[in-house]
Amino acid sequence: MEKKVFAKFGFGFAIALILVLFCSAGLSLAGGGVDYGDVQSTSPESGKRVTVGAGVAVVPDYEGSDDYEAFPLLHFRMAWANGRYVDFTGNRVKYNIMADSNWSIGPMARYRAKRDDDVEEDAVADMEEVDAAIELGGFVAYNFGENFEIGADLVQDVADGHDGYLLGFHVGYKIQMDKMMIGLKAFTTFVNNDYMEAYFSVNGNNVGNSSLDYYDADDGFKDIGITCVLSYQINESWGATGVLGYTRLIGDAEDSPLVEDVGDANQLLGGIMGTYRF
Repeated sequence: MEKKVFAKFGFGFAIALILVLFCSAGLSLAGGGVDYGDVQSTSPESGKRVTVGAGVAVVPDYEGSDDYEAFPLLHFRMAWANGRYVDFTGNRVKYNIMADSNWSIGPMARYRAKRDDDVEEDAVADMEEVDAAIELGGFVAYNFGENFEIGADLVQDVADGHDGYLLGFHVGYKIQMDKMMIGLKAFTTFVNNDYMEAYFSVNGNNVGNSSLDYYDADDGFKDIGITCVLSYQINESWGATGVLGYTRLIGDAEDSPLVEDVGDANQLLGGIMGTYRF
């Protein structure tokens, strides 16, 4: 019995690690740090179900930008009937270790692309580069029945990108119809000084040749937002998923010259992809 349990956990965790390496090494999907949100999927009645997807997403050029870029949007999910799953969507992978219909708990990782002179806004491109970040941590969520969920996640950069941590909170509601699922999620994010220093402060260490005014951004809640996921199952195998999201930068993030002077506190994202499950 113990060997079977170990095999299930070990196999799922190995998949999670492989996907972390894949998304961090090969694809710059973070889009300036905007998370894509979950492509929600129910667990199979028995055995396991694998879902893969590919499409395109449009996200801000950097966090706080008013310019947008298109990136590949990839999805992989392996779900077991007991409630466990591995989910890789866009720039984030997580592994639910709980065999429970209500609780979801496990490790997660997220890749945040570097901000360099490739951004469209010259005043930001002239600043010193912010290296790519790999954020590791965990998540917890509780489902009230099949429709309502509350949750939180905490991650810390381990790649010397921003050296900070992010604490996220969300509430979600899912409407399941015959072949269609609508998922709504409202969220907010608290970040520490290191994160704000890297992405929203302007000082002698990072100003480079930029003309932006100096600004000291402190820790606090940086955003509030909502994400809507619409999934339609065309037949037993093929499906289509669309994602729309709105994020409002708040507090010191909203007041930063990177946002107030040359960007936009209103951040949008959108994506569409085809899915196949077997």
